[in-house]
Amino acid sequence: MGSLGYDSLAKSLASSRTEIAWRPITEAEDFPNFPRAWQACIDDSKGQVWMTSRRAAKTGTAIRRTVKRSSERAGWRTLYIHRTRALAKSQFFETGDTAGVNPNLGVREVLRKHGIPEMKKDLTELWLRLPNGSLIQAVGCDDIRDVDKKLGFQWDDLLLDECQDFDDDVLERLVKKTILPTLIDRRGGLTMLGTPAEVEFGFWFEMYTNGPLTKHNWTLLDNPFIDRDAIVETMAKAGYVIDFVKSRNNDPLIQREIFGLHAIDKNALLYAFDESRNLWLGGVRPDLTKGDWCFALGLDIGGANEGNDRDACNVLGWRMDDPAHQLIEVESWEERLLDSEEFAARVDATYSKWIPVAACGDTGGAGANKAMKTVSKRVGGINWTPKPTSVDLSMRLLNDEFRSGRFKAAPNGLIARDCKLCTKKGKYHSDVMAAVRYAHHCASHFLGQGPPPPETDEERRIRQWLERKAAAEDPYGPYGGNHDVYS
Repeated sequence: MGSLGYDSLAKSLASSRTEIAWRPITEAEDFPNFPRAWQACIDDSKGQVWMTSRRAAKTGTAIRRTVKRSSERAGWRTLYIHRTRALAKSQFFETGDTAGVNPNLGVREVLRKHGIPEMKKDLTELWLRLPNGSLIQAVGCDDIRDVDKKLGFQWDDLLLDECQDFDDDVLERLVKKTILPTLIDRRGGLTMLGTPAEVEFGFWFEMYTNGPLTKHNWTLLDNPFIDRDAIVETMAKAGYVIDFVKSRNNDPLIQREIFGLHAIDKNALLYAFDESRNLWLGGVRPDLTKGDWCFALGLDIGGANEGNDRDACNVLGWRMDDPAHQLIEVESWEERLLDSEEFAARVDATYSKWIPVAACGDTGGAGANKAMKTVSKRVGGINWTPKPTSVDLSMRLLNDEFRSGRFKAAPNGLIARDCKLCTKKGKYHSDVMAAVRYAHHCASHFLGQGPPPPETDEERRIRQWLERKAAAEDPYGPYGGNHDVYS
Protein backbone atom coordinates (compact mmCIF):
# COMPACT_ATOMS: atom_id res chain seq x y z
CA MET A 1 0.00 0.00 0.00
CA GLY A 2 1.29 3.49 -0.79
CA SER A 3 2.23 6.17 1.69
CA LEU A 4 -1.17 7.90 1.34
CA GLY A 5 0.38 11.37 1.73
CA TYR A 6 2.68 10.48 4.62
CA ASP A 7 5.98 10.17 2.70
CA SER A 8 7.71 12.92 4.66
CA LEU A 9 6.55 11.46 7.99
CA ALA A 10 7.72 8.01 6.95
CA LYS A 11 11.15 9.38 6.01
CA SER A 12 11.31 11.19 9.35
CA LEU A 13 10.68 7.98 11.24
CA ALA A 14 13.14 6.07 9.08
CA SER A 15 15.88 8.64 9.70
CA SER A 16 15.32 8.47 13.44
CA ARG A 17 15.52 4.72 13.72
CA THR A 18 19.29 4.60 14.15
CA GLU A 19 19.15 7.28 16.83
CA ILE A 20 16.49 5.50 18.92
CA ALA A 21 17.62 1.94 18.20
CA TRP A 22 14.40 1.09 16.38
CA ARG A 23 13.93 -2.66 16.09
CA PRO A 24 11.30 -4.31 13.92
CA ILE A 25 9.03 -7.10 15.11
CA THR A 26 10.82 -10.36 14.29
CA GLU A 27 10.28 -14.05 14.87
CA ALA A 28 13.57 -14.39 16.72
CA GLU A 29 12.78 -11.68 19.29
CA ASP A 30 9.00 -11.70 19.55
CA PHE A 31 7.97 -15.27 18.61
CA PRO A 32 10.83 -17.54 19.67
CA ASN A 33 9.87 -21.21 19.20
CA PHE A 34 6.32 -20.09 18.38
CA PRO A 35 5.99 -20.69 14.61
CA ARG A 36 2.19 -21.01 14.44
CA ALA A 37 1.64 -17.61 16.02
CA TRP A 38 4.35 -16.09 13.82
CA GLN A 39 2.63 -17.41 10.69
CA ALA A 40 -0.58 -15.71 11.80
CA CYS A 41 1.37 -12.50 12.45
CA ILE A 42 2.85 -12.32 8.94
CA ASP A 43 -0.22 -13.55 7.04
CA ASP A 44 -1.49 -10.74 4.78
CA SER A 45 -4.84 -12.36 3.98
CA LYS A 46 -7.63 -9.78 4.05
CA GLY A 47 -9.96 -11.98 6.09
CA GLN A 48 -8.71 -14.18 8.93
CA VAL A 49 -10.05 -16.21 11.83
CA TRP A 50 -7.78 -17.00 14.77
CA MET A 51 -9.45 -19.74 16.83
CA THR A 52 -7.28 -20.85 19.74
CA SER A 53 -7.47 -22.28 23.22
CA ARG A 54 -7.11 -20.07 26.29
CA ARG A 55 -3.65 -18.67 27.07
CA ALA A 56 -2.47 -19.24 23.51
CA ALA A 57 -1.33 -15.59 23.17
CA LYS A 58 -3.74 -14.71 20.37
CA THR A 59 -4.20 -11.15 21.68
CA GLY A 60 -0.44 -10.85 22.20
CA THR A 61 0.03 -11.93 18.60
CA ALA A 62 -2.53 -9.35 17.46
CA ILE A 63 -0.66 -6.66 19.41
CA ARG A 64 2.67 -7.49 17.77
CA ARG A 65 1.12 -7.75 14.32
CA THR A 66 -0.44 -4.31 14.84
CA VAL A 67 2.87 -2.78 15.87
CA LYS A 68 4.67 -4.52 13.01
CA ARG A 69 2.28 -3.32 10.33
CA SER A 70 1.81 0.16 11.79
CA SER A 71 5.55 0.82 12.07
CA GLU A 72 6.41 -0.61 8.65
CA ARG A 73 3.49 0.79 6.62
CA ALA A 74 3.01 4.54 6.52
CA GLY A 75 -0.52 5.77 7.18
CA TRP A 76 -1.75 2.35 8.30
CA ARG A 77 -5.01 2.49 10.28
CA THR A 78 -5.94 -0.22 12.83
CA LEU A 79 -9.06 -0.50 14.97
CA TYR A 80 -9.26 -3.09 17.76
CA ILE A 81 -12.69 -4.00 19.20
CA HIS A 82 -13.37 -5.84 22.47
CA ARG A 83 -16.60 -6.46 24.36
CA THR A 84 -15.90 -3.57 26.73
CA ARG A 85 -13.73 -0.48 26.61
CA ALA A 86 -11.98 -1.45 29.87
CA LEU A 87 -10.91 -4.79 28.39
CA ALA A 88 -9.85 -3.14 25.15
CA LYS A 89 -7.54 -0.91 27.14
CA SER A 90 -6.15 -3.43 29.63
CA GLN A 91 -5.68 -6.34 27.23
CA PHE A 92 -4.60 -4.54 24.06
CA PHE A 93 -3.87 -0.83 24.22
CA GLU A 94 -1.86 -0.58 27.44
CA THR A 95 -1.69 -3.46 29.91
CA GLY A 96 0.70 -1.86 32.44
CA ASP A 97 2.37 -5.26 32.84
CA THR A 98 6.11 -4.97 32.30
CA ALA A 99 7.47 -7.05 35.18
CA GLY A 100 8.83 -10.60 35.11
CA VAL A 101 10.55 -12.73 32.52
CA ASN A 102 7.57 -12.84 30.17
CA PRO A 103 5.49 -9.68 30.76
CA ASN A 104 2.10 -9.27 29.15
CA LEU A 105 2.79 -6.23 26.98
CA GLY A 106 0.19 -4.04 25.31
CA VAL A 107 0.61 -1.92 22.18
CA ARG A 108 2.22 0.99 23.99
CA GLU A 109 4.64 -1.28 25.89
CA VAL A 110 5.67 -3.11 22.69
CA LEU A 111 6.25 0.23 20.95
CA ARG A 112 8.56 1.34 23.77
CA LYS A 113 10.36 -2.01 23.81
CA HIS A 114 11.12 -1.68 20.10
CA GLY A 115 12.10 1.97 20.27
CA ILE A 116 9.16 3.21 18.20
CA PRO A 117 8.01 6.69 19.27
CA GLU A 118 4.45 7.97 19.56
CA MET A 119 3.82 11.24 17.76
CA LYS A 120 0.37 11.97 19.23
CA LYS A 121 -1.96 10.15 21.60
CA ASP A 122 -5.20 10.39 23.54
CA LEU A 123 -5.22 7.99 26.47
CA THR A 124 -8.87 8.76 27.19
CA GLU A 125 -10.04 7.90 23.68
CA LEU A 126 -7.43 5.10 23.46
CA TRP A 127 -5.71 6.11 20.25
CA LEU A 128 -2.19 6.96 19.23
CA ARG A 129 -0.45 8.05 16.04
CA LEU A 130 3.07 7.18 14.97
CA PRO A 131 5.44 9.59 13.16
CA ASN A 132 4.73 7.80 9.87
CA GLY A 133 1.03 8.68 10.16
CA SER A 134 -0.19 5.25 11.24
CA LEU A 135 -3.13 5.24 13.65
CA ILE A 136 -3.97 2.62 16.28
CA GLN A 137 -7.23 2.81 18.25
CA ALA A 138 -9.09 0.52 20.67
CA VAL A 139 -12.84 0.59 21.46
CA GLY A 140 -15.34 -1.46 23.43
CA CYS A 141 -18.81 -2.62 22.44
CA ASP A 142 -20.26 -1.58 25.80
CA ASP A 143 -20.82 1.77 24.10
CA ILE A 144 -22.16 0.70 20.72
CA ARG A 145 -22.64 4.34 19.72
CA ASP A 146 -18.90 4.86 20.06
CA VAL A 147 -18.24 1.77 17.95
CA ASP A 148 -20.63 2.99 15.26
CA LYS A 149 -18.90 6.37 15.25
CA LYS A 150 -15.42 4.86 14.91
CA LEU A 151 -16.61 2.51 12.20
CA GLY A 152 -17.67 5.52 10.20
CA PHE A 153 -13.96 6.01 9.46
CA GLN A 154 -11.83 4.02 7.02
CA TRP A 155 -9.56 1.23 8.28
CA ASP A 156 -6.83 -1.02 6.93
CA ASP A 157 -7.04 -3.53 9.79
CA LEU A 158 -9.97 -4.29 12.02
CA LEU A 159 -9.54 -6.81 14.83
CA LEU A 160 -12.53 -8.24 16.70
CA ASP A 161 -11.40 -10.07 19.85
CA GLU A 162 -13.07 -12.72 22.08
CA CYS A 163 -15.78 -13.42 19.52
CA GLN A 164 -17.10 -16.34 21.58
CA ASP A 165 -18.24 -13.92 24.31
CA PHE A 166 -20.52 -11.82 22.09
CA ASP A 167 -24.24 -12.49 21.87
CA ASP A 168 -24.67 -14.26 18.55
CA ASP A 169 -27.04 -11.74 16.96
CA VAL A 170 -24.84 -8.83 18.10
CA LEU A 171 -21.72 -10.41 16.57
CA GLU A 172 -23.38 -11.18 13.25
CA ARG A 173 -24.87 -7.69 12.98
CA LEU A 174 -21.56 -6.09 13.98
CA VAL A 175 -19.61 -7.95 11.31
CA LYS A 176 -22.08 -7.96 8.42
CA LYS A 177 -23.79 -4.60 8.76
CA THR A 178 -21.28 -2.45 10.56
CA ILE A 179 -17.70 -3.63 10.10
CA LEU A 180 -17.42 -4.92 6.54
CA PRO A 181 -18.63 -1.71 4.80
CA THR A 182 -15.90 0.31 6.56
CA LEU A 183 -13.20 -1.82 4.95
CA ILE A 184 -14.27 -1.19 1.35
CA ASP A 185 -12.53 2.16 0.71
CA ARG A 186 -9.05 0.98 1.68
CA ARG A 187 -9.62 -2.68 0.87
CA GLY A 188 -8.96 -3.39 4.51
CA GLY A 189 -8.89 -6.69 6.33
CA LEU A 190 -10.92 -8.23 9.16
CA THR A 191 -9.42 -10.57 11.74
CA MET A 192 -11.75 -12.37 14.15
CA LEU A 193 -10.19 -13.83 17.32
CA GLY A 194 -11.67 -16.20 19.87
CA THR A 195 -11.83 -19.57 21.59
CA PRO A 196 -14.21 -22.42 20.68
CA ALA A 197 -17.90 -21.68 21.12
CA GLU A 198 -19.83 -23.52 23.83
CA VAL A 199 -22.30 -24.76 21.23
CA GLU A 200 -21.93 -26.03 17.68
CA PHE A 201 -24.09 -23.26 16.30
CA GLY A 202 -24.03 -19.56 15.62
CA PHE A 203 -22.14 -17.00 13.58
CA TRP A 204 -18.77 -17.43 15.32
CA PHE A 205 -18.95 -21.23 15.07
CA GLU A 206 -19.77 -21.00 11.36
CA MET A 207 -16.95 -18.54 10.74
CA TYR A 208 -14.21 -20.75 12.19
CA THR A 209 -15.56 -24.02 10.81
CA ASN A 210 -17.15 -23.33 7.42
CA GLY A 211 -16.55 -19.62 6.89
CA PRO A 212 -14.65 -18.17 3.90
CA LEU A 213 -11.86 -16.52 5.92
CA THR A 214 -8.30 -17.84 6.27
CA LYS A 215 -8.03 -19.88 9.46
CA HIS A 216 -5.24 -20.05 12.02
CA ASN A 217 -5.53 -22.50 14.90
CA TRP A 218 -3.16 -23.12 17.78
CA THR A 219 -3.34 -23.82 21.51
CA LEU A 220 -1.53 -22.95 24.71
CA LEU A 221 0.41 -26.19 24.21
CA ASP A 222 2.09 -24.40 21.28
CA ASN A 223 2.92 -21.41 23.48
CA PRO A 224 6.59 -21.73 24.52
CA PHE A 225 5.99 -19.51 27.54
CA ILE A 226 3.46 -21.94 29.06
CA ASP A 227 4.78 -24.81 31.18
CA ARG A 228 2.83 -28.05 30.77
CA ASP A 229 3.41 -28.99 34.39
CA ALA A 230 1.83 -25.67 35.38
CA ILE A 231 -1.27 -26.60 33.36
CA VAL A 232 -1.58 -29.92 35.19
CA GLU A 233 -1.00 -28.38 38.60
CA THR A 234 -3.40 -25.48 38.08
CA MET A 235 -6.28 -27.51 36.64
CA ALA A 236 -5.88 -30.17 39.34
CA LYS A 237 -6.96 -27.53 41.86
CA ALA A 238 -10.38 -27.63 40.23
CA GLY A 239 -10.41 -31.43 40.20
CA TYR A 240 -9.43 -31.95 36.56
CA VAL A 241 -7.05 -34.72 35.46
CA ILE A 242 -5.72 -34.04 31.96
CA ASP A 243 -5.15 -36.73 29.36
CA PHE A 244 -2.62 -35.23 26.92
CA VAL A 245 -2.57 -38.35 24.73
CA LYS A 246 -6.29 -38.65 24.03
CA SER A 247 -7.69 -35.12 24.19
CA ARG A 248 -11.31 -36.26 23.72
CA ASN A 249 -11.11 -38.23 26.97
CA ASN A 250 -11.14 -34.95 28.89
CA ASP A 251 -13.97 -32.90 30.37
CA PRO A 252 -15.62 -30.61 27.75
CA LEU A 253 -14.14 -27.56 29.48
CA ILE A 254 -10.61 -29.00 29.19
CA GLN A 255 -11.23 -29.94 25.57
CA ARG A 256 -12.20 -26.35 24.76
CA GLU A 257 -9.89 -24.34 26.99
CA ILE A 258 -6.71 -26.44 26.73
CA PHE A 259 -6.95 -28.31 23.43
CA GLY A 260 -9.03 -25.80 21.47
CA LEU A 261 -11.63 -28.40 20.46
CA HIS A 262 -15.36 -28.11 19.86
CA ALA A 263 -17.01 -29.73 22.87
CA ILE A 264 -20.55 -29.29 24.17
CA ASP A 265 -20.96 -29.18 27.94
CA LYS A 266 -24.47 -30.51 28.49
CA ASN A 267 -24.48 -29.05 32.00
CA ALA A 268 -24.36 -25.59 30.42
CA LEU A 269 -27.47 -26.19 28.30
CA LEU A 270 -30.99 -25.13 29.27
CA TYR A 271 -32.71 -28.22 27.93
CA ALA A 272 -32.08 -31.85 28.90
CA PHE A 273 -32.44 -33.03 25.31
CA ASP A 274 -30.41 -36.13 24.41
CA GLU A 275 -30.32 -37.56 20.91
CA SER A 276 -29.96 -41.10 22.25
CA ARG A 277 -33.41 -40.95 23.87
CA ASN A 278 -35.28 -38.00 22.35
CA LEU A 279 -35.37 -38.69 18.61
CA TRP A 280 -38.11 -40.45 16.66
CA LEU A 281 -37.69 -44.18 17.04
CA GLY A 282 -35.74 -45.44 14.06
CA GLY A 283 -35.49 -41.84 12.84
CA VAL A 284 -39.00 -42.08 11.33
CA ARG A 285 -42.06 -40.11 12.41
CA PRO A 286 -44.87 -42.35 13.70
CA ASP A 287 -47.79 -43.02 11.38
CA LEU A 288 -50.29 -40.29 12.28
CA THR A 289 -53.11 -42.04 10.44
CA LYS A 290 -53.18 -44.90 12.93
CA GLY A 291 -54.40 -44.46 16.47
CA ASP A 292 -56.35 -41.84 18.38
CA TRP A 293 -54.13 -38.78 17.80
CA CYS A 294 -54.47 -35.34 19.38
CA PHE A 295 -52.42 -32.25 18.61
CA ALA A 296 -51.36 -29.03 20.34
CA LEU A 297 -50.02 -25.94 18.60
CA GLY A 298 -47.56 -23.45 20.06
CA LEU A 299 -46.88 -20.09 18.44
CA ASP A 300 -44.18 -17.54 19.24
CA ILE A 301 -44.36 -14.20 17.46
CA GLY A 302 -41.04 -12.55 16.72
CA GLY A 303 -40.13 -9.16 18.08
CA ALA A 304 -38.86 -6.11 16.26
CA ASN A 305 -35.26 -6.53 17.40
CA GLU A 306 -32.68 -8.52 15.45
CA GLY A 307 -32.02 -11.86 17.08
CA ASN A 308 -35.65 -12.05 18.18
CA ASP A 309 -37.24 -11.33 14.82
CA ARG A 310 -38.52 -14.76 13.83
CA ASP A 311 -42.00 -16.20 14.04
CA ALA A 312 -41.96 -19.83 15.15
CA CYS A 313 -44.61 -22.52 15.29
CA ASN A 314 -44.58 -26.01 16.75
CA VAL A 315 -47.16 -28.80 16.67
CA LEU A 316 -46.90 -31.69 19.13
CA GLY A 317 -48.92 -34.87 18.82
CA TRP A 318 -49.79 -37.75 21.13
CA ARG A 319 -52.04 -40.80 21.07
CA MET A 320 -54.76 -41.05 23.65
CA ASP A 321 -54.35 -44.84 23.57
CA ASP A 322 -50.55 -44.75 24.09
CA PRO A 323 -49.68 -46.14 27.53
CA ALA A 324 -46.16 -44.65 27.25
CA HIS A 325 -47.63 -41.12 26.85
CA GLN A 326 -45.09 -40.20 24.19
CA LEU A 327 -45.11 -36.63 22.87
CA ILE A 328 -44.11 -36.35 19.21
CA GLU A 329 -42.78 -33.39 17.25
CA VAL A 330 -45.20 -33.33 14.32
CA GLU A 331 -44.27 -30.06 12.64
CA SER A 332 -42.02 -27.09 13.38
CA TRP A 333 -41.25 -24.02 11.33
CA GLU A 334 -39.47 -20.71 11.76
CA GLU A 335 -39.61 -17.63 9.57
CA ARG A 336 -38.27 -14.12 9.77
CA LEU A 337 -40.96 -11.53 10.33
CA LEU A 338 -43.71 -12.16 7.79
CA ASP A 339 -46.25 -9.51 6.92
CA SER A 340 -49.68 -9.98 8.51
CA GLU A 341 -51.23 -11.77 5.54
CA GLU A 342 -48.30 -14.16 5.07
CA PHE A 343 -48.16 -14.84 8.79
CA ALA A 344 -51.91 -15.50 9.07
CA ALA A 345 -51.87 -17.75 6.02
CA ARG A 346 -48.95 -19.76 7.36
CA VAL A 347 -50.59 -20.27 10.76
CA ASP A 348 -53.93 -21.00 9.05
CA ALA A 349 -52.35 -23.76 6.96
CA THR A 350 -50.68 -25.31 10.00
CA TYR A 351 -53.74 -25.10 12.23
CA SER A 352 -56.10 -26.43 9.57
CA LYS A 353 -53.75 -29.29 8.80
CA TRP A 354 -53.83 -30.67 12.33
CA ILE A 355 -56.99 -29.22 13.92
CA PRO A 356 -55.31 -29.08 17.33
CA VAL A 357 -57.09 -29.83 20.56
CA ALA A 358 -55.58 -26.63 21.93
CA ALA A 359 -53.34 -23.75 20.83
CA CYS A 360 -51.10 -21.52 22.91
CA GLY A 361 -49.36 -18.36 21.82
CA ASP A 362 -47.40 -15.44 23.14
CA THR A 363 -50.09 -12.85 23.81
CA GLY A 364 -48.02 -10.84 26.26
CA GLY A 365 -47.54 -7.66 24.24
CA ALA A 366 -49.82 -5.32 22.34
CA GLY A 367 -48.27 -6.24 19.01
CA ALA A 368 -48.59 -9.96 19.76
CA ASN A 369 -52.22 -9.53 20.82
CA LYS A 370 -53.01 -7.75 17.57
CA ALA A 371 -51.29 -10.46 15.55
CA MET A 372 -53.19 -13.16 17.44
CA LYS A 373 -56.52 -11.47 16.68
CA THR A 374 -55.56 -11.26 13.00
CA VAL A 375 -54.74 -14.97 12.93
CA SER A 376 -57.91 -15.92 14.83
CA LYS A 377 -60.12 -13.97 12.44
CA ARG A 378 -58.34 -15.36 9.40
CA VAL A 379 -58.85 -19.00 10.41
CA GLY A 380 -62.32 -18.58 11.82
CA GLY A 381 -61.41 -18.08 15.45
CA ILE A 382 -58.81 -19.88 17.57
CA ASN A 383 -59.32 -20.18 21.29
CA TRP A 384 -55.83 -19.37 22.55
CA THR A 385 -54.72 -20.88 25.84
CA PRO A 386 -52.77 -18.25 27.83
CA LYS A 387 -49.03 -18.86 27.77
CA PRO A 388 -47.30 -20.20 30.92
CA THR A 389 -47.01 -17.60 33.65
CA SER A 390 -43.68 -19.06 34.84
CA VAL A 391 -40.91 -19.64 32.30
CA ASP A 392 -38.87 -21.63 34.85
CA LEU A 393 -41.76 -23.99 35.64
CA SER A 394 -42.55 -24.38 31.95
CA MET A 395 -38.94 -25.34 31.23
CA ARG A 396 -38.80 -27.76 34.17
CA LEU A 397 -41.92 -29.59 32.96
CA LEU A 398 -40.58 -29.76 29.41
CA ASN A 399 -37.25 -31.06 30.70
CA ASP A 400 -39.12 -33.81 32.55
CA GLU A 401 -40.39 -34.97 29.17
CA PHE A 402 -36.86 -34.94 27.74
CA ARG A 403 -35.31 -36.81 30.69
CA SER A 404 -38.04 -39.45 30.77
CA GLY A 405 -37.58 -40.13 27.05
CA ARG A 406 -41.27 -39.48 26.38
CA PHE A 407 -40.48 -36.54 24.10
CA LYS A 408 -39.53 -37.58 20.55
CA ALA A 409 -38.21 -35.01 18.09
CA ALA A 410 -37.30 -35.09 14.41
CA PRO A 411 -33.66 -35.96 13.64
CA ASN A 412 -31.92 -32.82 12.32
CA GLY A 413 -35.10 -30.85 13.03
CA LEU A 414 -35.50 -27.44 14.63
CA ILE A 415 -36.01 -28.81 18.16
CA ALA A 416 -32.93 -31.03 17.92
CA ARG A 417 -30.98 -28.02 16.64
CA ASP A 418 -32.12 -25.42 19.14
CA CYS A 419 -31.91 -27.64 22.23
CA LYS A 420 -28.17 -27.75 21.62
CA LEU A 421 -27.73 -23.99 21.30
CA CYS A 422 -29.77 -22.70 24.26
CA THR A 423 -27.23 -22.14 27.02
CA LYS A 424 -27.74 -20.91 30.55
CA LYS A 425 -25.71 -17.81 29.65
CA GLY A 426 -28.40 -16.93 27.14
CA LYS A 427 -26.21 -15.97 24.17
CA TYR A 428 -28.51 -17.62 21.67
CA HIS A 429 -32.22 -16.82 21.51
CA SER A 430 -34.59 -19.53 20.29
CA ASP A 431 -38.10 -18.66 19.16
CA VAL A 432 -38.56 -22.34 18.30
CA MET A 433 -38.14 -23.54 21.89
CA ALA A 434 -40.55 -20.87 23.12
CA ALA A 435 -43.14 -22.26 20.70
CA VAL A 436 -42.37 -25.80 21.95
CA ARG A 437 -42.92 -24.73 25.56
CA TYR A 438 -46.27 -23.20 24.59
CA ALA A 439 -47.37 -26.33 22.71
CA HIS A 440 -46.30 -28.50 25.64
CA HIS A 441 -48.17 -26.24 28.05
CA CYS A 442 -51.48 -26.86 26.34
CA ALA A 443 -50.91 -30.48 25.31
CA SER A 444 -53.80 -32.56 26.61
CA HIS A 445 -51.55 -35.27 28.05
CA PHE A 446 -50.09 -32.57 30.36
CA LEU A 447 -53.31 -30.71 31.22
CA GLY A 448 -55.28 -33.91 31.58
CA GLN A 449 -57.73 -32.76 28.94
CA GLY A 450 -59.10 -35.05 26.27
CA PRO A 451 -60.32 -33.97 22.84
CA PRO A 452 -63.39 -31.69 22.84
CA PRO A 453 -66.79 -33.48 22.90
CA PRO A 454 -68.71 -33.81 19.61
CA GLU A 455 -70.66 -30.75 18.53
CA THR A 456 -74.34 -30.90 19.50
CA ASP A 457 -77.13 -30.00 17.07
CA GLU A 458 -77.79 -26.79 18.99
CA GLU A 459 -74.12 -25.81 18.96
CA ARG A 460 -73.95 -26.53 15.23
CA ARG A 461 -76.99 -24.29 14.50
CA ILE A 462 -75.50 -21.46 16.55
CA ARG A 463 -72.11 -21.80 14.84
CA GLN A 464 -73.68 -21.77 11.36
CA TRP A 465 -75.80 -18.73 12.25
CA LEU A 466 -72.67 -16.87 13.45
CA GLU A 467 -70.80 -17.82 10.29
CA ARG A 468 -73.62 -16.49 8.05
CA LYS A 469 -73.74 -13.27 10.09
CA ALA A 470 -69.95 -12.85 9.79
CA ALA A 471 -70.08 -13.48 6.04
CA ALA A 472 -72.72 -10.78 5.60
CA GLU A 473 -70.69 -8.27 7.60
CA ASP A 474 -67.34 -9.11 5.95
CA PRO A 475 -67.54 -10.80 2.52
CA TYR A 476 -63.73 -10.92 2.40
CA GLY A 477 -63.47 -12.65 5.77
CA PRO A 478 -62.98 -16.36 6.35
CA TYR A 479 -66.73 -17.02 5.99
CA GLY A 480 -67.35 -14.70 3.06
CA GLY A 481 -67.52 -15.68 -0.60
CA ASN A 482 -64.69 -13.47 -1.89
CA HIS A 483 -61.67 -15.57 -0.93
CA ASP A 484 -59.49 -14.81 -3.95
CA VAL A 485 -57.73 -12.13 -1.92
CA TYR A 486 -56.00 -14.91 0.02
CA SER A 487 -55.11 -17.07 -2.96
